[in-house]
Amino acid sequence: MATLIGSPHKISNIETSGNWIYMYDEKGHRYKSLSASSVGEVKGWSANFFVSRNGNWIYTWDKNGKKTHSRGATR
Repeated sequence: MATLIGSPHKISNIETSGNWIYMYDEKGHRYKSLSASSVGEVKGWSANFFVSRNGNWIYTWDKNGKKTHSRGATR
């Protein structure tokens, strides 16, 4: 049976600074930078994913900074 090995990183913090969103691992090292214009406002996160809102859209992102889902937001 094959075992899937995921990213060694887990999200411990996400910080917005100017035009960038920075993702930090459990050791406090910044391991990913994303454009704030594509992510929007980070609403919350766990060790494995985070949620953002950009205009009328809600997005989920995995711990590697890849957009996994999107949904139109309601007021």
